[in-house]
Amino acid sequence: MESSYLALSRRALFRLCRIVIVLALAAATLATFGSSQAHASTSQYRGVNWADQRDNFVNGVLYVSGLGSSDTYSSAAATANQVVGQMYSITGANTVRMPINEPTVSTYWSTYTGAIDTALTKGKVILAYWAYTGGKPTSTSGFNQMWDTVVAKYGSNSNAYFEVINEPYGYGTGDLDNFYNAWLARYPGVPRAGHPRRSGRRPERRGGRRRQSPERHDARRP
Repeated sequence: MESSYLALSRRALFRLCRIVIVLALAAATLATFGSSQAHASTSQYRGVNWADQRDNFVNGVLYVSGLGSSDTYSSAAATANQVVGQMYSITGANTVRMPINEPTVSTYWSTYTGAIDTALTKGKVILAYWAYTGGKPTSTSGFNQMWDTVVAKYGSNSNAYFEVINEPYGYGTGDLDNFYNAWLARYPGVPRAGHPRRSGRRPERRGGRRRQSPERHDARRP
């Protein structure tokens, strides 16, 4: 049983390593609100993505590589211990970016937190929201309920970082500013260290197609 589990874990890790991206990621956007400095130091952030093999744009629960619907809190924690530990060992990273969406937080949260909690003991974790279509949430109330749960659980953890939305291409600049401001107003207790504006628009790749996406905003603990 143990050898079978290890073989499965190695296969999961190898699959995962194929989709690992060493990040300049959120680190490239981190700055401190209210600081006299234009940007905070980002040299401390070296990260990897732990993603769903189907892509994170899923209309349903996200299962990061190595996890599935039958996992429990403890098995998810064990998988994270091995996967994150080995990714950090291989890449020299200290930050892992993990996806969230409404179904994952509403129906898989008790399992997924096992992986998140373990990852937080090993370094920084960026919890990043993926809208499955249209570059924006399909329901504002569902989006808010998701973040209410996430912030309540991890808002006081100094290693937890929040990426409000990934690839928000469904918004114009003004609407995107309003979207971010609404999030910041809803969660005033989360210290700010990510600026919602970046100069220019960064091309991003998904599904083999290249497109321009609006800048990303990261709220993080200091």
